[in-house]
Amino acid sequence: MGLAVSLDNALSGLRSTQTGLETVSRNVANAGAEGYIRRTVGPVERGASGVSDAGVKRLLDDIVQRQLRTESSGGAYTSIKAEFLGRLDQAFGIPGSASSLDTQLNTFTTKFQALSNEPANPTVRAEVLNAARLLAGGLNGLSSDIQSLRADAESRIGSAVLEANVALRTIERVSGQITLAGDSNARADLLDERDRQVERLASLMDIRVSSDGDERLSIFTGSGVSLFNGRASQLAFDARGAIGAQSLYNADPVKSGVGQLKVVDPYGAKIDITAGGVRSGELAGLISLRDSTLVEAQGRLDAAAAGLARTLSDEPVPGVAATSGAANGFDLDLAGLQAGNAITLDVVLQPSGTARRFSFLRVESAAALPLPQSATPDPNDTVVGIDFSGGPATVASAIQTALGAGYTVSNPSGSTLRILDDGLAGTTNVTALSAEKTTTALSGQGLGLPMFVDAGNGTASRVFTGALDGRSQITGFAARIALNPALQIDPGKLVAYSASPATLAGDSARPADVFRRLSSGSRDFPGNPSNPFAPVFSGSIGAFVRQTLDVQASQAAEAQSLDEGQQVVVSSLRERFSDVSGVSMDQELAQLVALQNAYAANARVVSAVRDMLDTLMRI
Repeated sequence: MGLAVSLDNALSGLRSTQTGLETVSRNVANAGAEGYIRRTVGPVERGASGVSDAGVKRLLDDIVQRQLRTESSGGAYTSIKAEFLGRLDQAFGIPGSASSLDTQLNTFTTKFQALSNEPANPTVRAEVLNAARLLAGGLNGLSSDIQSLRADAESRIGSAVLEANVALRTIERVSGQITLAGDSNARADLLDERDRQVERLASLMDIRVSSDGDERLSIFTGSGVSLFNGRASQLAFDARGAIGAQSLYNADPVKSGVGQLKVVDPYGAKIDITAGGVRSGELAGLISLRDSTLVEAQGRLDAAAAGLARTLSDEPVPGVAATSGAANGFDLDLAGLQAGNAITLDVVLQPSGTARRFSFLRVESAAALPLPQSATPDPNDTVVGIDFSGGPATVASAIQTALGAGYTVSNPSGSTLRILDDGLAGTTNVTALSAEKTTTALSGQGLGLPMFVDAGNGTASRVFTGALDGRSQITGFAARIALNPALQIDPGKLVAYSASPATLAGDSARPADVFRRLSSGSRDFPGNPSNPFAPVFSGSIGAFVRQTLDVQASQAAEAQSLDEGQQVVVSSLRERFSDVSGVSMDQELAQLVALQNAYAANARVVSAVRDMLDTLMRI
């Protein structure tokens, strides 16, 4: 072998070793640095002319990296859900504690029991009113806490969008620099930076990443919307300043009460991904909380407030049996029914014997029709809105249209509604007809007590009836429920239910009736306010409040448990990823020794060639 060839071999070995030493130095300096991928240099033999570098390679397990991105997205989702539900659980408090809703309701019930024993005692009357104020205040406070959490979620969506946009812009910039990088270690640094930004994006939202070599990368949302394909899209979010119970998502930007999340492509086209467009990650968790989980919590609280008000104020109106030839049915007096009050018709279909129920809800304008299925809590109840503005005859006509053939609906006189079956064997039998009428006055309308009013919703304080005209009265009612101011002026109305003849000061009829309603009365409540097909909860207002607290505590515990399990999965995958891609000081030190020996050997060859050339030059 000639001296020139030997020198070239040695010099190429020195260059390769130098690159290796620089790579080891970078590995050691970045040991433990987030997002740094361990590197190695692979020399390639060139036969008689020495060796050349195969370039710096990152030690990367693509499969584990892909799994880690997916599970990290899931971990961010479970973490944000656990955080918010934990905060909500703290707001609701421990069942049975002094400040919890069930304790406030129990105290209110107990005070009415005491009033039934001492109806004329002014001190007991004052205690009842104070307990009512505290109970209404508790519902107001919890509603405020829920809406504060929704507002926090709205704000954090905006912050997450800013982070995602920074990541997308950085990915676009770094991807352009990668193709221009001449130094292999500099190129590896850029690849590390790009991966860090992709990981950050994956924690914010579920993404799919595909690559064509190291230079070309494409990123899509889990639902298939392009985020990066050589050029970066951007996320847009029109955050709203104030969030209330009525602030709900709508695909129409004009009608939406909360911000919409959109992808804006490089050409300006926009795609709304708020509803179902992101399925995991921090953004998906925040949107789910804002638009679903916390809305459901508000719905349960509103149902409790509405149930409390109507438990005290609603009076049953039974139907009276009526016949016409072979047809059988009932007469029902519609006088005094309020907007939102329901007429309930029960029938049995023959010959199958299947029971069916129809609820006809009073509205004051045809503009409120048709009603949603969620207008009543029972998914087996066919709900029909009836416009009462035209009088009893038009009400009968509208119900006849809704029921169709097989029934005869009429207004025989005054405010009476008559519903009869067709009297034919083997068809439909009308088995019951009734209504529930809200008491609006403190006296003169029976034992019902309109103790709580709706202090808002765009109108002056009014008795809660469940009206559905315009904005639904039940939505956000927990934030607006208040003690009837007329009772604060005249606490005697807690007892006096009749002006003529005047109720005696010691008459316990009304307090005893209210206590019975609170302690053992039964109503239907929605099992899930956001799902009209969820099973109905039937029971007392106290039982429903306890169930509401139990549901909230269960959701918080389940979210915490799910998050703990998910974080274990993420941690395990990080360990697996680190086993391949992380820096091991032992490995680097061993590699350093080998490179030092190689460097010394090549340097010795260069020195020997130099000495031999010097000797030749002296001959």
